Amino acid sequence: MIETKLYWGPRGLLLHPGFKNAMRDPQRKVDLIVFKGDEWAEALDFLLKKKTYDRPFVLVSAGSDLTVPEEFFAEGKSNVSLPDDCLAWFSTNVDLYKYPELTGRIKRLPIGVDYDGKTITTHAFVEGFGWRTLLKPSALVEFPQYPHLQEKQLLSLVSSLPDTYDRKLQVYADFWVNKGYGRSFPNHKNGDSSRTLNRKEVYEIIKHNPLVVLSSYRLNRLEAWRAKSQYMFELSIPGNGMDCFRTYEALTLGIIVITISTVLDPLFEGLPVVIVNSLDEITLENLIKWKDKFKGAFRSGEWREKLTNRYWAEQILAEWRRFSDALGERR
Repeated sequence: MIETKLYWGPRGLLLHPGFKNAMRDPQRKVDLIVFKGDEWAEALDFLLKKKTYDRPFVLVSAGSDLTVPEEFFAEGKSNVSLPDDCLAWFSTNVDLYKYPELTGRIKRLPIGVDYDGKTITTHAFVEGFGWRTLLKPSALVEFPQYPHLQEKQLLSLVSSLPDTYDRKLQVYADFWVNKGYGRSFPNHKNGDSSRTLNRKEVYEIIKHNPLVVLSSYRLNRLEAWRAKSQYMFELSIPGNGMDCFRTYEALTLGIIVITISTVLDPLFEGLPVVIVNSLDEITLENLIKWKDKFKGAFRSGEWREKLTNRYWAEQILAEWRRFSDALGERR
């Protein structure tokens, strides 16, 4: 499979040359273990809970809506612990509020863009070419493609778009077409009981705001990308997991993202993302202020680098090398 530029999770990382070398190095002192897609939860059960591994390792996982570590280690446990051999764990949907002792060992990864859901697999083949496709309106039909071809389509669109500053000063929202899909999450702003709004609750608030443009109906992904790229802002709300593909696709398209505050807020530092505590903050005055703050969203090399596979691969490999060097000196 051909390496991609944008970050899209563990499958993308596995295409990075540095990752391949680290995993294959026969002299490595620390293993680099990567779980991709839906396989990770069951496999991690053996690795972390049953402690079946006897070498030091750095772990990378994604592809689940479970919060880490709490929901992953559920089953009525009041405490969470990692085996000593797990030196670091990079994962999506990390919530360490109740587990400050794991800060530094469990590290946040973004969910990235969604190439997995549209890639060519046996399931995607059936989904893409079977009876379900025939029953869909033509505007919704999407055929599976390899990740690098999906990326080519996305980046081709990006190359044709105007600068963020030259787009409509409004907030696009298309999450509402599946507003029944999603849940609320702890945000710990006002103690343990404080939770985010779910998508349905958000929709009921923003549907009366004239600054928010609600998509008229569900579109296929390419048409959705084209539609939202007319606007400076997009509202991205958590679904069944805290993080959302919509966030990273919008950022790639040069759109400033507005999202509600969660424990993932630190993940968006250094990106053109506006984090609000209340949806009442979506006012014309604030849109102008945010526009001026993030007017370089489409052109900033620093911001856009944080959307790449290379950036996140290097973050993980730097940690892996640090542990490898330390063990090498110790021995």
